[in-house]
Amino acid sequence: SATGKLSVRTSAGTTVDLEQVGGGGTTIFQGPYKYTVYKDGSNYKALNNDTNVVDSTNTDPKVVFQFVMDAMNTAGGGKTFVRKATYSGWSGQVNVKNDCHWIGEDVASVIFDQPASPSTIAIFGMASSFTLNNFSLEHITFRSSNATWPMFGLDGSLDCFVHYNRFIRTGTPASPTFLLIFSDGGHTTRHTNLSFCHNLEQGNTGNEDMVGGGGYENVDFSHNTVQSSEAGQGFG
Repeated sequence: SATGKLSVRTSAGTTVDLEQVGGGGTTIFQGPYKYTVYKDGSNYKALNNDTNVVDSTNTDPKVVFQFVMDAMNTAGGGKTFVRKATYSGWSGQVNVKNDCHWIGEDVASVIFDQPASPSTIAIFGMASSFTLNNFSLEHITFRSSNATWPMFGLDGSLDCFVHYNRFIRTGTPASPTFLLIFSDGGHTTRHTNLSFCHNLEQGNTGNEDMVGGGGYENVDFSHNTVQSSEAGQGFG
């Protein structure tokens, strides 16, 4: 619905907020998503679908997304539904956590805009090298103009999947820059059972590879589309 709540359309054509289904709106629907993140004017908000309360509000999406990432991890894991909007003005990187799952409403309309300044931050990344467990990302567009840093990166993973996303650079970076990277943490970590499928990698990398990385074991890089006219590889 317009409030950012998950909703369904009934056979009679009316829209019902799932969080309010039940006896007179007093029973809160326990849906598949722990949180719904959405944009309301200039603010980004995180609605707790268990309590029907907005737990975090800020003009900086980094603050809201980090709050949700931390909350899901502390609770032992969960899924977050990200509403259609362009999310911009990130002040820093959102540090990924174990057991967190992010699902966009529509890959063409859920857009994370990487800031041009500071130009050396990812949107989602790691604070330090470790093995990220049970993390997923689906139906989200990561977009950058000329930032000289990957938009998304992991330094070690286990049982993670990244499906049906778009990683797009619209400008030219000042130096060779991956769109995203699966690093091996200086040969201290590796990526095991990683599934990176049905994604689009598009744009200028300054002759760098589109997707960089190493230390792979039992990974699936199938059904991706790479669009670049440069000398760099699609996957390096």
